[in-house]
This record gives sequence, structure tokens and C-alpha cells, in this order.
Amino acid sequence: MFLAVQKDVFSPGKELDGLLCDLARLANNLYNQAVYESRQYFFASDRKPWKVLSYPKLYAALKERENSKLLHSQAAQQVMKSAYEAFKSFKALHKLFRLGELEHEPKLPRYRTKGGLYQVVFTGQSLSVKDGLIRVPLGRGGAEAFDRDCFHIPLPERLKEVEIRELRFIPTNGHWVVEFVHESLETPALSCKLHSESVLALDPGLDNLLAGVTNTGQAFLIDGLPLKAKNQWYNKQVARLKSILTCGLESTRGVTSKQIQRVTHKRNCFVRDYINKAARWVIDFCLDNGIDTIVYGRNKGQKNGVNLGHKTNQEFVQIPMLAVCPD
Repeated sequence: MFLAVQKDVFSPGKELDGLLCDLARLANNLYNQAVYESRQYFFASDRKPWKVLSYPKLYAALKERENSKLLHSQAAQQVMKSAYEAFKSFKALHKLFRLGELEHEPKLPRYRTKGGLYQVVFTGQSLSVKDGLIRVPLGRGGAEAFDRDCFHIPLPERLKEVEIRELRFIPTNGHWVVEFVHESLETPALSCKLHSESVLALDPGLDNLLAGVTNTGQAFLIDGLPLKAKNQWYNKQVARLKSILTCGLESTRGVTSKQIQRVTHKRNCFVRDYINKAARWVIDFCLDNGIDTIVYGRNKGQKNGVNLGHKTNQEFVQIPMLAVCPD
């Protein structure tokens, strides 16, 4: 049985929101400490990219730090593991670079913004469910610091019969997104006959998000104009809001506000929903017509350094072409 993820926008009360912000700041601080330890180990190893601080050594160096003690032990371990995985990926990418399979030399993982928020992850071992509520423990250090040993969040109705493997609290554009990692919901197997000789070719684009044609003569187009319109609306709104905030200053880099975060969240949700529905339609089309092979026009790196003019660049770069057919 494989795992699935359900994402929900979570609106905590004022008290719980403050608690989650405190936990996310602790996680952010701990992540930066893990990055510091890993970078220092790298520098002490004559900058050899194959020298990466192992997770046991990283954990031993940080387990007695204040940020680690104030988080639940498993939540702290998840933060350290994410930093370790970042350096592990750096090591793998550098190997590809040395073999000539990567054009640009990868850079060391960087520090997160000081005072920022980072995701807080609780594993299923630390969670318990009772009366439709998930009990999330804070650990010994957290209980002393926050004068409470846990907090509760509602369990989605559709997940009451499955095991929660992981619970993630992710700060995103002024919102809290809760990800429930769970065992996949059992559904009846689809009874359809697929033909090995049937092939569907997909070509991504702008005005037409997807153009599809089969080797049996069938064809379809999925409209891409709603995505272009939403991105155009988003860019105009953000430009207007930033001009108000900066009062005509030359640079708007890093400028944000709650209104900009709301606009960004609305745009991201629309794009994700549109892409997912397009992918679902393509899958249903293949099942209905017995197609078992999809050929997708994937051009990795096609957006790097692209210069199609200001307007076309804006439309092309902001549409997640590979989201329909990820790795």
C-alpha cells in the first residue's frame, strides 16, 4: 500500500496560531544550526563535495541545543534530516557536475531567513486520535516553555479510517497548510482494457495548455488562456501593491504584505487546481480509449535564460509546464 497526501488550508485560533509560529521559528533556527554545522564540516574537509556530515554526527552535535530541546524530539529530528538531505543532494549533484552531466556547478545549501518560519513535521508514532481530533504532543521541553503538553486539530472525515503516518504544518503566504500523510484510501480496481499499441502524444504550450493526438487519429486541446489570464491579473495586482508599499523606490525586492500574500495564495491555488484537473482529464481520456502509453514533450531547462520578450517571458515562465508530467 502506497502513501498519499491530503493538503488543507488550516485556520487556527489566535492562541494556536501563536504556538505554531513559535514552533516554526524554533524549527527555522534549528535548520540554520544544522546548515552551519554541515557547512563547517565541509570547509574543514578542504571543500571536498563528497565529504558530507553524516546524520548521526549532525544529531549528536545538535540534540542538546535549546532549539532542539524545545521542539518535540521527532519534530526536531525531522528538521535535522531535511538539512542533511539538502547536503546529500548537493553531494549527488556535484558528482553529476564532475562527470559532465550537469552544466552549472551546484552551490552549497544556504541559510534560511533569520527569524523566519519553517515547516514543523510530526511523525505518526507521536500522534494519537480520539473523538475525531488528532493529539499533537509538544514534548517535555515544549510543555515547560508553553505551559501545555499538546494541542489538538480536527481529523478530516475521509481520513478517519486510515492511519496517519505524518503530519506537517507548513507556513505558506500568510496561511497554514496542514499536510496529512496517510495510507492510500482503498478504491476498487479500474476494470478497463488497455491496448499496448495505443499511444497519446502531448505537447505543452501557452494558449493551449496541452495539445494531444493519438496514433488512432483522435485529438484534443486543453485551453491555457485561463492560466494566462490569472497570471496576468496576479502580476498586475502584485505590481500595484508593491508600488504602494515602496512609494516609488527603485527596488521592490523582498517587499511583501498580507494582501500580497493573499493574492499569491489565491493565484497558486487556482494554478494547482487547474493543472490537476487537466491531468485528471487526460488520464480519464486514456482510460476511456484504452491508451496505455503517453509521450510528453518535456524539455528540461527550457525556461533557463529564456528571452521571448517581457510579456511572453512572464506568461511562459510562470506556468508550471512540468507539473502535468513530473519526474
